[in-house]
Parts: sequence; C-alpha cells; structure tokens
Amino acid sequence: MPDPSLREKFKSILENELDRLFPTLSLEDPLNALHQAIRHSILSGGKRVRPLLTLLIAHSYDIPAEKVLGAASAIECIHTYSMIHDDLPAMDDDDFRRGIPTVHRAYGEAEAILAGDLLLTRSFEIIATDPHLNPDQRRDLIACFATASGANGMIGGQFIDIRSKENPGKITLKELERRHLLKTGALILASVDAGCCVAGAPKSDGEKFRHFGRCFGLAFQVVDDILDVTSPESKHGRNSDLLNETPTYISLMGLEAAQNHADQLLDEATAALHSIAVPTGELVALVEELSGRIH
Repeated sequence: MPDPSLREKFKSILENELDRLFPTLSLEDPLNALHQAIRHSILSGGKRVRPLLTLLIAHSYDIPAEKVLGAASAIECIHTYSMIHDDLPAMDDDDFRRGIPTVHRAYGEAEAILAGDLLLTRSFEIIATDPHLNPDQRRDLIACFATASGANGMIGGQFIDIRSKENPGKITLKELERRHLLKTGALILASVDAGCCVAGAPKSDGEKFRHFGRCFGLAFQVVDDILDVTSPESKHGRNSDLLNETPTYISLMGLEAAQNHADQLLDEATAALHSIAVPTGELVALVEELSGRIH
C-alpha cells in the first residue's frame, strides 16, 4: 500500500536541503536580497512533483534518499527558475503564483531574472559536486538536465508558446501537444530519467519509466489547463492563459474531451508503472492524486 508519510518525509528532506542551499544571509551581505528572492519562490510550497518522481523511482530500487537528494534538489532549482522567468512581463506576465506575488512583482524584474539565472546555474553546480554520484552519473545527469532545459525542452516550448499567442486560432492540437511535451513534459521526463540514472535501473525498466513519464507529463499539462477553467483563481493562483487567449486543450478540444484525454493519459501512465517489476505503488498514488484534481 502507498505510504503518504513517505512522500511527506521526502518533501521535508528536500525542503530542508533547499533551505540549506539558499540560506538567509546577513543584512550587510549584498547577495541577501537575491537569496530572499529565490527563497520567496522555491520555499513557497508546491507539490514538489518533479523531485518526488526522482526520489520515488530511486526508492523503488532501495536507493537511500541521501544519494538522490542532489539530483532532486537540482531538478527543483531548474523548475523554480523556469517559473520565475515564465512569470515575467515579457513572457506569461503573471502577477501571482501559489497565491502570493510572483518574484518580479515582489522584488523587481532584474532581481527575478538574476534569481532564475542563479537557480539554473546552481543546479549544475549541485550535480557536478555531488559526492554521492560517480563521474558517469554526473555526466549523464548534466546532459539530461541541459537537454530538458534547452531548445529541445523548456526553452523551446516557451518559445513556441510565445509565438502561438500571435496567431492563437491557427495552432493545431498536434502543435499544442508538442509545445507542452517540451515546456512541461521535458523536465518531468528528466526527473524520471534522473531517478533511473541514480538507481542504476535496467534499460528495460528505464524505457517503461520513460513511457510513464511522457504520459504523466502530458497529462499534467492537460490537468493544468482544466484547472485554469474549473478552479477558482484564489485556489489555482493564476489565469494568464485565459486573459492572454493562449491556446489550451480546453480552447481546442472543449472541457469534456480534455478531461477524457487526461484520463486516457493517466490510465496509460498507470499501466506503464504496473508493467515494471519493482514496487511502484507510491508513483501510482501520484497518478491517482493528479486524476483526483479533476474528479
């Protein structure tokens, strides 16, 4: 049976590590304001889905959390960097996230840009200096995270997203899916790959986990689009896609079809997990929680 306390334990370990990585500095230190801007975002809660994927996959192979913590922390740094930059006026122009002002609203645009830059570069520093990883793992993780963050990942997806706003009526469902596979799915898939890498998972298991990651990552974005329509703004925290008329699964498919599409993807993700020989109950529980957000 899934143990919710295990996920809470992993989240607590992760948040303690993030607090250690970006401590409050003395008021006399000129970098204190930069650390405060980062802490404003990275310690503001959230589900920690991406690092949990990494930690839980490694846990399936009995790998201690301490060995995976560096990779999980690096993933959360990259994710937080992407959110800070996505929220900027030149990007998605969001004023709130998780119910609090976005970093550029609370600290300024220049500070937000630098906070994001520091988070991204710190993620690679974490991996490169992690004593729990061997040289091959460091190399593979750096390559994995760089790919997920670049033109074949989040940056590529964000660029397509920005361009799609210029002609919102012309984007097809296939193009929307590509955008989300890059912007949202790439880092989720990297989180899965990271867990397999640190665990030394067999290649056959890795392929099944990757299929799970692709389905889960795409479903994550479909659910996000659904919640933008069905959840109160105060609960979900942002509605810029609606305000900016950004193409979404709802605008292209309609609400009912989008819900069915999410269900199909989540069913496929669950089936992939059940096909793996190691225990995956905690990961199945994550899929069920995502499904529960729209049911």
